[in-house]
Amino acid sequence: MDEAARDRTAGTRWAASAALSVVLMTLHPVGHGGELAERVASLVAIAWRDRFVHGGLIVLMGVGLLGWWRLFERLDLRSSIVRGAALSIVAGTSRRRSHGAACCLARSSSLAARAAKCGCTCTRC
Repeated sequence: MDEAARDRTAGTRWAASAALSVVLMTLHPVGHGGELAERVASLVAIAWRDRFVHGGLIVLMGVGLLGWWRLFERLDLRSSIVRGAALSIVAGTSRRRSHGAACCLARSSSLAARAAKCGCTCTRC
């Protein structure tokens, strides 16, 4: 595959992953209910959709990283600035995912003080 075709493929991956991420975010389920039993029943009813949305977003983050990687190759990975940018993108993508999951887990486990201590502002949990 020539360079131009590789660039187009990477750009298409990059754009498609961003667009599909927005579509998946619009499908994000929200649990309803006032009492604990109602809330739990609501969350159980939407669990399959929650897994689909979050699993899809994780896959799309990986696809987006492939697009970034091609850009970094074009900019020459031997450059320390480009390597630093690549490291920042990869670390930022993985940190956002793990931090959000940890804070949501802390809140759902009745460890709200722990979530507040880490500065989590997640309002969906």
